This record gives sequence, C-alpha cells and structure tokens, in this order.
Amino acid sequence: MEPRQAERSGYAPPGARLGGLLLHAEAAVERRARLQQFDAVPHLSAESWLTTAWLDVDAAVGDTRWVAEASAGAEVTRGTHGTLDDTTGGHVGLSVKMPLGPVGVVKTDLSWQQAHEPRTAPLADGYAGAPTRLRTTTAGAEVLWRPGRLAMDLRLEAAHQDFADVPRLGFSESPTAATINNDDRDRDRLAVAGRTAWQFGPLTSVYVRGTADRVDYHAGRDDFGFDRDSTGAGLFAGLTLGRPRLWRAFLEAGRVGRSLDSPALRPVAVTAVNGGLTWATTPLMTNQLRLHTTVAETTEPFAPVAVVRGVELETEHELLRSLVLTSTVGTAIHDYPGPLGRQDVSTLSEAGARWRLGRLARVEVGFSRERLESTWLDNGYTVHEAWLRLAARF
Repeated sequence: MEPRQAERSGYAPPGARLGGLLLHAEAAVERRARLQQFDAVPHLSAESWLTTAWLDVDAAVGDTRWVAEASAGAEVTRGTHGTLDDTTGGHVGLSVKMPLGPVGVVKTDLSWQQAHEPRTAPLADGYAGAPTRLRTTTAGAEVLWRPGRLAMDLRLEAAHQDFADVPRLGFSESPTAATINNDDRDRDRLAVAGRTAWQFGPLTSVYVRGTADRVDYHAGRDDFGFDRDSTGAGLFAGLTLGRPRLWRAFLEAGRVGRSLDSPALRPVAVTAVNGGLTWATTPLMTNQLRLHTTVAETTEPFAPVAVVRGVELETEHELLRSLVLTSTVGTAIHDYPGPLGRQDVSTLSEAGARWRLGRLARVEVGFSRERLESTWLDNGYTVHEAWLRLAARF
C-alpha cells in the first residue's frame, strides 16, 4: 500500500510517548461466521460462529543510532462448539538495532509465539477437529552493510517448533480419547540467507540472493517410517524497478530445492519465478500483484515436499477519506512429487470494507470464499467466511 494512502486509511497510529519510550497498542474484537463443505461426504458441512479478541502492545526506545523494540500480544477465541473451537494464543518479542561501523547495521531478535493450526477433516457430527496448538521460538541476527550503491545483507536464524498432541478425529474431547502423537512433527530449523544488490536509484537495483537451511525432526522417523530431516537451498537473481509514489516492482528467477535424508524420498529442485508489482491506478486506488514459487516441507505420506506456485491480486479503493474497499483474488497449485501424484488447486476470493472512525478506531467487514480441488481421496472442500471486526490503534 502506498504510504499516502496508508496514512489516510488509518494505518499510521500516532502512538504515545512516555519520556524516551514510544508506545503503540491495538485492541480488537471480531465476530466470524464459517461454513465448510466437504467433497468426501456429500451434504456434510461444518458450521461455526467464532468470537475473537486480541491485544497487541509495542514499545520502542532509542535514538538515531540505535533502537530497542519489545512487543507482546494475546488472542482468545471462543466458538459455538465448545472446546473444539476455543483457543488461546499469544506472542512476545524483543529486537535491537545498533550501528556497525560507519556504513553497517546489526539487528538481533528473539520471539516466542503460540498459535493454532486448524484441522478440517469431516466428522460424523459435522464439524472439524480441535485445532493443533503450535509453539514457535525464533532467534535471529542480521547484518546490513551499505557502502555507497552497494547493499549487502546477511541473516542467521534458528527456530524450534513444538506441536501438541490432539484427539484423533472422530473421538470426543475427553481425556481418555484416542490421541494423535505429534512428536514426529516437532522440529528444529537453522537457516542462513544473504543478499547483495547494486542500487541505481531509490527503487532501482539488481541483486543476487541465496538461502540455505537445515531441518532436524525430533523423532527419527515419522508415522509412515520416513526420515524427514532435510536440507534446502535456493539461489536467485533479480531486479527492482519503480517510480516513487507511482509504482514499484521486482522480478527474480532461480532454482530452489530440498533434499531429505530418507533414501525413499528423492531430492526435488525446481525453477522458481517470483515477482511483485504495486501501482496506483488513480491517486485513491492501489493494486498489488504477486507471483511466488516455494518448495515447502510436508507431512503427506510418500511425498518429499510440496511445490507451490501461486498468483494473487489485491486492490484497495478509497471511496472517501474514511472508507476503503478491498478485494483479493488468487490461485495456487500444490504439487506433491512422488508415487501418489497428488495435486491440489486452491482459489481464494475476498471482498471487504474498512471504515475509519476518527484517528483511532475502525470497523471492518468482509466475506471470503476458498475452494480446494484435490486429486487425492476427495480431499477437496469449500469454505465461506464472513466477519465483522471492531479495532482501535493508539
């Protein structure tokens, strides 16, 4: 979103100063209706009403040379199906930015997050299973070097993910119900990413970037007997273009792949093209087009990775200084290389409106439709959602 439109749309909260400390806070409550229909069982649908409240607080202190930021947040969701929809999440984080010589900057960060991963398989009584709790701890360090027109970035990151055990689909939420042991999904990840660019102007540059990571699962083998420890790598060359306040774009191409330790799962490498274009159709209308290709981890049996290729278009149209209409359309193809030859095609369409009430509060309404077509065991589904959100930023 263009900065001028962001400010008029209420996304530039003033914050509050306490001495040298700058505070920002956001509180919101949302009511969401969800209807999911499953291809595997005709006429079976999952209906739910969800109420979510969350609070986020950010604090920053520093000067022109260094900045320290801390953030914390909590989120509580309650649903019509009792504990099946009830979740509690949150996050805490700390980051520090300091100078490194005359043209360098070093950044460090540490964060913890608790979120929930939905499970959407149909049950006999017509709703999905309890979400899976996921806790993620991440630590990172980044060095940025800007000698003249040359820009060099290097980031190191370590992450740990812990998945909670959940009742097996089809059983009640009682303590004695059969459970799915998710120990085979717990993992550690170590990653490094680097980027070198030559800048011709404020928005024009050419660059080369590379990534590498190592993933180690706590369990030696998953429930299907595969060793999912893996090594991933990617190398891209690209360029950025643009005119300030009018449009900006990037386009890159390269190779990305992943190799698993299990000899039964072959390495996968693909040619990837990523791109993005942001432009202002009018002074009050902004569009964003994105292309992406990823080689992601998966726990699908007999598939080493999931190759995802997608495209999305987002539009924001400011009708009044306080009213913005939004829309999103997108599609993605998920390929699972392997003997099963599974392929999923997902489509998303979404429309909404954001109404600003003064400088602090806003009201958001929206509707979305998501469709998944799958070649594997009638795993397709359709999800309709509508929501009303009240939020305030300080």
